[in-house]
Amino acid sequence: MKIQPADGEFARRPHDRLDPRHASPGGSIQSSVLHPYFGGLKSVIPPMARWGIFAAIALYCVAVGFLFALLAPFVMVPFAVPIAALSMAVIWALPDIRNPPIAPLRMMFWIFFPALFLWPNYLAITLPGLPWITMIRLTGIPLVFLLLVCASVSADFRSQTSQVLRASPALWKMLVIFVGIQFLSIFLSDQPANSLQKFIVAQLTWTSIFFVSCYIFLTPRSVIRWSFAFWLITCAVTAIGFLEYVQGKLPWAGHIPSFLQIEDEHVQRILAGAFRDNKYRVQSTFSTSLGFAEFVALALPFALHLTFSRQRIAIRVGAALSIPLFLFIVIATGARLGLIGFIIGPLLYLAFWAVLRWRESRGSLLAPAIAFAYPAIFCAMVASTFFVGRIRNKVWGNGTQTASTQGRIEQYETGIPKVFRHPEGYGIGMASETLGSANQAGIPSIDTYYLLVALDYGILGFLAYYGMILWSIYNATKYAFQGGGRDRDYGLFTPIAISLTIFFVIKAVFAQDSNHPLVFMMMGALAALIYRARRDEQAAQTTT
Repeated sequence: MKIQPADGEFARRPHDRLDPRHASPGGSIQSSVLHPYFGGLKSVIPPMARWGIFAAIALYCVAVGFLFALLAPFVMVPFAVPIAALSMAVIWALPDIRNPPIAPLRMMFWIFFPALFLWPNYLAITLPGLPWITMIRLTGIPLVFLLLVCASVSADFRSQTSQVLRASPALWKMLVIFVGIQFLSIFLSDQPANSLQKFIVAQLTWTSIFFVSCYIFLTPRSVIRWSFAFWLITCAVTAIGFLEYVQGKLPWAGHIPSFLQIEDEHVQRILAGAFRDNKYRVQSTFSTSLGFAEFVALALPFALHLTFSRQRIAIRVGAALSIPLFLFIVIATGARLGLIGFIIGPLLYLAFWAVLRWRESRGSLLAPAIAFAYPAIFCAMVASTFFVGRIRNKVWGNGTQTASTQGRIEQYETGIPKVFRHPEGYGIGMASETLGSANQAGIPSIDTYYLLVALDYGILGFLAYYGMILWSIYNATKYAFQGGGRDRDYGLFTPIAISLTIFFVIKAVFAQDSNHPLVFMMMGALAALIYRARRDEQAAQTTT
């Protein structure tokens, strides 16, 4: 319980630092507390207990000092945990203020978003005993700090965010359950230090981003600006990918400044590039070509939406011209999962467009024709992936991908019994080691995120995580069909629903989490849009 500022007399004299109510009969001040934390409750801890607490703190400090002298600088992260805990306590104790740092929070969000994808995460500053100081951490940590401060000092921020969450109770409850399972899984891990680090990264780039998005996207047209920024970022990384395709290597390979070079085998493999069938696989700013292809596939529905929405003609033409570039780059990645996204995306968008267009314009002939012909269109598209040679080879493979397909089957056969053997999970970040599979370089790896979630977090964690995704897809679809013509922001229900569907399908064959922050942004945007849509419905009912 926070100690609130006292009466108005003290508030009118902010230069005062002493509470006269704590003065002794002789006039001396017995205690003083900084404004506005004065007039608190007297201590209820007995003197002997206070001495015991003091002795415990002193013993703890001696132990930590000894361990720091013994382990630093090779092990540093555990010593930051008490500092982080104290920082959280200080932030929680901050009083409510009239001018919370909302503007800096918005600014950091719009800095963090492009930093996620425009800067390679493996180009970072390294210090002994510390994690890599990446661009994501340089922008994400201040963003989380500002989020916590706003939640602590602004009643309006807390009220608006809680209203958004109450409009989507199932979503935030599943998220809280999932985060709780993530935390508890640390104690199940054979490598708790590694699991703790992964847990912190997940809260930094997943959970906190969801809550920031819930608030940021309450502002009208903010979701449209975000979708436009998403498209521009995708254009930028695909342009880098095209340059990489022309040069046959990463543009910055061999030109990295010394202070950003990381002497790590994994980083060296990334910089060396990947090949399949003697063809270079484009990866742009991502660590793998698969992650890059997934990102472009997730961006495709938003490019389609910009093409067919009521934007300026220059934006619509630019979005339309970017789609062939996206497809070319996905083919250059050699990742079949990207092509799956390019099949699912246009097919689903066509169905959404036909139904919504038919509703808006009853006299239209094209929309009902597409709607009635859609089953045939869908079947023809799926059939082409089996019977058209080039499409079949790109989507299902030409024989050289048989090993990877068989490897995924074997992973399921090995992993599913282990899931049921320990339904509580093996600990965050432990799926690859638990499964025991390895890639061609001999490094433990796992190819399906379904199995990874089940092994890391157990059956309950699997249900909570994919429950969030499926709930979001269902509600985005429902509101897409209900929200036509009311607000331009509500048009984003359609690409969000399609993009999350692509993500759900791709995770069957891809286990990396490089695009998870983007997905949690979408879910936060969806929660904000649902709240706004329900608020508008209530307002319309009140006026009628």
